Amino acid sequence: MPSSGGSASTTPANNPPSFTKGADHTSAEDAGPQTVAAWATAMNSNDSGQALDKFVIVSNSNPSLFASGPAVDVTSGNLTYTAAANAFGSATIEISLLDVGAGANASPVQSFVITVTPVPDPPELVLATGSAFTGPTAATFDYTALLGVPLANATLDLVDPDSNIDITVFNPGSPTSGISHPGTSTGNPSGTTITFTGTPTSAGTITFNISLFDGTTTTNWVVNFNVTNGVAPAITSTAVTTAQVGVTYTYNITATGTPTPTIAVAGLPAWLTQVGNSITGTPTPTDVGITGLITVTASNGVTPNAVQTFTITVTTTTTIGGGGGGGGGGGGCVASPVAALAPLVLLAGVFLRRRRK
Repeated sequence: MPSSGGSASTTPANNPPSFTKGADHTSAEDAGPQTVAAWATAMNSNDSGQALDKFVIVSNSNPSLFASGPAVDVTSGNLTYTAAANAFGSATIEISLLDVGAGANASPVQSFVITVTPVPDPPELVLATGSAFTGPTAATFDYTALLGVPLANATLDLVDPDSNIDITVFNPGSPTSGISHPGTSTGNPSGTTITFTGTPTSAGTITFNISLFDGTTTTNWVVNFNVTNGVAPAITSTAVTTAQVGVTYTYNITATGTPTPTIAVAGLPAWLTQVGNSITGTPTPTDVGITGLITVTASNGVTPNAVQTFTITVTTTTTIGGGGGGGGGGGGCVASPVAALAPLVLLAGVFLRRRRK
């Protein structure tokens, strides 16, 4: 059959890209971000004019070894990764290079190994849960204490994931001033709590040193107790001593002192409740009269405590009259709704009689 004169076209095959991998890599535990320059070389799409796309991690045998990565940059060939904190071990990584073509656009998978070698961690001190210490700042912890007030939550925790630790706590020459501390102990596991107790007997800074030894490394820490004079509490509010049936009664208690005082109330009648630093409630007719003695106490660990006592007089109506006159020796008059209307009733009666006439 004669040729039509046309020419047949063929689509060139898409060749898979290729690259040359670098060597296996080793870094030390907690060494931070790692970069291996030009780890991958000879990166080629193997097709004229076709661009490379990216490297992909096909598999990672130990992903928990890494905080980020590993990854290989398609332009520079740099290998980057960061091992997880306190992690060590090895991971086998499988990697492939992609180009932007269709079809066979992935290079054959190549594998390499990243190894993170263990490094002994120096023993450390951290704040225990609920600790009243602050810090550390340059391996120094501080505690603000009050003269004559017992220490509370003066606790630090040992942290060392590698081995048991010898702990030595000592006072470098200055008086301990009523503060007790642990001495020397060996073979302590991570999580051991160091606790200071006692009541400071003098103002100023009381210093202790703590030495931690893990069999290889010694770390040294400083603990300062900064003791100041506290201020005894004082109640500055005036008690509200009257209440009316059906009307909400409130007494907001205020007090001063260092540290901030805690308020406690005793002797409240059933219709009153303490809410924070306030006393509140609404009396009913059955509560009319004078309550028993109510006692408010403000305390902050510095003696003496502040104490306020009072009673509350509960009435049914407000007093609108003045003092009573002589003879009867009576007190103030309490207005009655009926008594207040009596003059009007009398006037109305006189008016009606005059009209009948």
